[in-house]
Amino acid sequence: MNIEKFTSTKDLEASGKNYIYTEADFDKDTKTICNFCVIQFHVKNNKQVPIIKIDTAHGKPHTHKYYKDNNKTEAFNSEISSKCFLDAQRLIKRNWENNLKLYLRRNI
Repeated sequence: MNIEKFTSTKDLEASGKNYIYTEADFDKDTKTICNFCVIQFHVKNNKQVPIIKIDTAHGKPHTHKYYKDNNKTEAFNSEISSKCFLDAQRLIKRNWENNLKLYLRRNI
């Protein structure tokens, strides 16, 4: 395998307190994404707090939702692919405010 890693951090709003971090391993030989991670972070008390993460760490795409008392993991119904990676980014970008509200409501 000839793997190249790409990373990116982009603000979700102007204050810089909410941002999305993406990481992807691209196989140059097959021209496909073979692993990825997309995380929504919130900065609280000068600490980076993960809100939601979609990744392929265990061989299948899945979602982690972080809560004070327990974390929830759900299957992300797709196979690892460039489309799945882009879908994960779009899902977090489109729902970041709701993700944050749910996180804050469950972590008070």
